[in-house]
Amino acid sequence: EGEEEGEGGEEDLVLELLELLDEVPERGARVSAEDAADVSQIVSELEEEGSPAGPDWHLSDDLPGAWQLRYTTSKAFHRNGGLTGYAADFAAVETPQLTMKIERRAEAGYRLLSFVEPLSLREGSIFSLLGGLAGVDAVTADCSWSVGSAGQLLVRADRLSAGGRNWEPADKQAKALRVLSACTPVFLDDSLLVLRAQLEGVLFVFEKL
Repeated sequence: EGEEEGEGGEEDLVLELLELLDEVPERGARVSAEDAADVSQIVSELEEEGSPAGPDWHLSDDLPGAWQLRYTTSKAFHRNGGLTGYAADFAAVETPQLTMKIERRAEAGYRLLSFVEPLSLREGSIFSLLGGLAGVDAVTADCSWSVGSAGQLLVRADRLSAGGRNWEPADKQAKALRVLSACTPVFLDDSLLVLRAQLEGVLFVFEKL
């Protein structure tokens, strides 16, 4: 009976969190203090319940697939307007969505991960013509991933690509990508992935697509 109650409590908490995030604007960039405290409380309760994937999250069948970022407390992420930093560098550009795609093929001996940020132009902008972004609909960061000694999800960004161009991340873009380079999965099931960054209080909440 106790086990059943635990499962029900966990599912209820996941639903409560996702419903709360429906009311939070801009992935947490303008979250109220009350809602931020509620998110933190629910995540703490999920951690107490225990992740269904356990410490071997990297072996879970729930991990591979596409995950959309719903919420983060990362100030660096919000300053950059997203992960790749395009929205911070160019006032005309927005990157309102971030999808993380995880692949794991043990038989092939590799683990791949990509971050995809669709680009949208603010109303009235002609940046696409002046800035060379004509035909570019998204920026992709191609990465590899591994498991750290303390159970972290370690992500190494290998290249960025957009509009048929490829380049290695450097300077501000490399720093921007670093916010998700070494996080610990504290909760994983078939619908929710919660990552805690090394910096205290910084978390990322992803929902399975």
